[in-house]
Amino acid sequence: MKDWSFVLTPQFLAGTVVAGLLLNIVAAYAVHAIDHVRKALPASYRRARAEESARVEALTAAATSDNALYAALAAEASRLRLRQLLRFFIAFICIYTLVFLMAFGELKPGLGVTGLLLVVFLVAMAFIQYFQAIDVSSRVRRLETALSAAGRNRKLPILD
Repeated sequence: MKDWSFVLTPQFLAGTVVAGLLLNIVAAYAVHAIDHVRKALPASYRRARAEESARVEALTAAATSDNALYAALAAEASRLRLRQLLRFFIAFICIYTLVFLMAFGELKPGLGVTGLLLVVFLVAMAFIQYFQAIDVSSRVRRLETALSAAGRNRKLPILD
């Protein structure tokens, strides 16, 4: 049986927090780079983004007057948030599976093909899930902005 006492040490906790913050910083730079690339894309892409903004504006106007549509949009925002959290959780599980495999000594310096494939798979899966969660976050942010704008303009029905 291996000694798990290292998990309870302040160094492990501090290292985990620092690693999480560094991953967050890398993701922020990646989102910034993606936004920069989006600005450099052709006019057809910018036109599609403008059309999406117009659809969000139309949804905001429609949700202001229709309670059922407002509720459906709120449910969609909740579903997207849940998807975002699930992707972050999967990324967390992949990275910590890799950490625990290293802690148990299963992954040694002389990795075989199987160990190398496992490392590549876990790291790739973690990064893919993490960046997809960030993409979902941008969509949810736009939807929640539309919902908050509609919520400020909406009047609640009077219950009889």
